[in-house]
Amino acid sequence: MLAIFNFFKKIHIRITEGFIREGEYGSSVKIGIMFISLYLWIIQVIYCFSIGLPIDSMICLAAVVLISIALTMYKYTNIHEAVVFNSIVFVTVFAILAANFNAGMQVNPTMMFFCVVPLFGIPLTGFKRGVLWTFLSIGISMISMFLANKLNYSWNELNPDQWFNVGLTNLFTGPVLTLGIFGYYYLANKKLSQKLVDNNKKLSSYYAQKEKLLRIITHDVSRNVALLSSNLELLKENEKIPSDYDFMFGYIYNIKNILLNSTALDQQNKSNLGVINVENLIELIQIEHKEYLEYKKLLIKVNVQEKFMVPVNKESFKINVLGNLISNAIKFSNKNSSITVSVFTNKIEIENTGLKFSPRTNVPGRGSGFGLPIVREFSAVNGLDFNISANGDVTTATISKN
Repeated sequence: MLAIFNFFKKIHIRITEGFIREGEYGSSVKIGIMFISLYLWIIQVIYCFSIGLPIDSMICLAAVVLISIALTMYKYTNIHEAVVFNSIVFVTVFAILAANFNAGMQVNPTMMFFCVVPLFGIPLTGFKRGVLWTFLSIGISMISMFLANKLNYSWNELNPDQWFNVGLTNLFTGPVLTLGIFGYYYLANKKLSQKLVDNNKKLSSYYAQKEKLLRIITHDVSRNVALLSSNLELLKENEKIPSDYDFMFGYIYNIKNILLNSTALDQQNKSNLGVINVENLIELIQIEHKEYLEYKKLLIKVNVQEKFMVPVNKESFKINVLGNLISNAIKFSNKNSSITVSVFTNKIEIENTGLKFSPRTNVPGRGSGFGLPIVREFSAVNGLDFNISANGDVTTATISKN
């Protein structure tokens, strides 16, 4: 039994996928429901004909033809999907109504098939339109019954035995329809969930490989830059490098910062949040930039007005925000000047005197240009505002809470 079910399930999925428009994979469930509707109408065509109801059989056959046309137009034309899906509900409502006219309007069709219209209408056209279709079908059914009673409408193709058989099939059709639609929803969602899990595993594997490669490259480059820096320092101490070539230390400093940022880009998350001690972080940053601070004879002053109370990831904030802003301030400050870091409850200001800041500022040897975009990205991810402005030769960078 399970093998038979799986066989028909595979056929249904294959047929459904064959009618999905390119780039509109989100409509697969709706197409599947349309085919379920088609299957049920085909069954009704055969059943009604087999028990001697040719008119009912023709009504059901008309529904089959109209739904088939709608599916074909959806597949092979540019008709809007809303037109197709609403037409399916329209066919469902009026085919049920026609079948009840053929049975003398003795039973309210909405009551007989109360589940059909919302079951098709809501998944195919959305909740609001599905509700409208449901109430429209109720209204039309009530008006039709009223007019049939008023006009003494008495046509009835069904004899008592046929009424009994049709009643049994109606009791069967409702549960099967419900099972078919919600079962298909379940299978489609299960398939989609599995696909998401598989894609997530692939991305995780790719991400891990990328991280491993990045760590290896960063380690090797960092080691060689450190050796180069040490040798240049020795040459400088032995006065084998003219002072005109001191700019080379600026390039090495920039390479170190790029490597530091590359290892920290993936730390821009909201884990391990907490209130930080800005003064301690500045001390650590000063140690990291000791050589360049001494070379430019710069002094970093920390003015703590109030404790910075915005929770952030300590290490990420140090590298991606304070580290980048202090690094920029060092690079663009005049020699023998100072950098002032002012700390408040909801903001941190970093002020330096030197080359006037401009979004287009690009001075050879003074940076890669990636520092400020990294600061902006970290700020956006962590709900912070970042602003940088200049007043003459004084530049002020501000990180504040939204």
